[in-house]
Amino acid sequence: FETDLTGIMTFANDKTCRDLGYTREELLRMSNRQLQDDENARKTYEAFNKVYKTGYPVKDYHYQAIRKNGNKADFEISISLIRDARGKPIGFRGLSRDITERQKIEDALRASEEKYRTIIESITDGYVEVDLAGNWTFVNDVICGHMKYSREELVGMDFHKLHTQRSAERSMKAFAEVFQTGKPLKSLEIEAVRKDGTIGDYELSVSLMKDAYGQPMGFRCISRDISERKKMEDALRASEERHRSILENMQEAYFENDLS
Repeated sequence: FETDLTGIMTFANDKTCRDLGYTREELLRMSNRQLQDDENARKTYEAFNKVYKTGYPVKDYHYQAIRKNGNKADFEISISLIRDARGKPIGFRGLSRDITERQKIEDALRASEEKYRTIIESITDGYVEVDLAGNWTFVNDVICGHMKYSREELVGMDFHKLHTQRSAERSMKAFAEVFQTGKPLKSLEIEAVRKDGTIGDYELSVSLMKDAYGQPMGFRCISRDISERKKMEDALRASEERHRSILENMQEAYFENDLS
């Protein structure tokens, strides 16, 4: 399309007419102010004014217009200055691409990602994503609290290098099994070395992440800190072993019977 310096259309091709739902005769009497709400018209004026003042084109400008049927549509336009034979500005030309459907998809994707991120950040368990090479690509705040690293420090790290050697071997074998079978793995117990050097016990569930074509692209893990539980279990085992040793070594006979 082309406009004069006041924004009135002086030329529109068939695609512009179809995109906006107007005939060419209708469009050639209109300006962007009649095709946009006040806020978008103001932004568009600023974009065209910038081109006029600098002489430099504006590319990939997001332009929202109102079609003849009242529906809003999103366009990506490039604007450049038209000059006469003496180099004097006489108007503008624009190339426009209808991105309404793409914008809807992007908006839906952003809403979905925000919902997903809100859920991930609100759960009490740790959540981790790693790529196929084993590098962390996403962690929630719970994991940062567990490992005592910031998110910036963790993302990009080798997931298995934060494990003890025994746990690293076990987790690599478990991840390989999930990759080969595609089946999730539950209750994988690992020992991880925190930033302060202490060791924590965690219980992981591991599943495969796939792209839109069904190809493996990484792993997601739900992690639960079981350090306190492990301490209690170890203490209980030690207590049972101590009492068993006492009973087995004393000289008196010892027996137990039920209520009957």
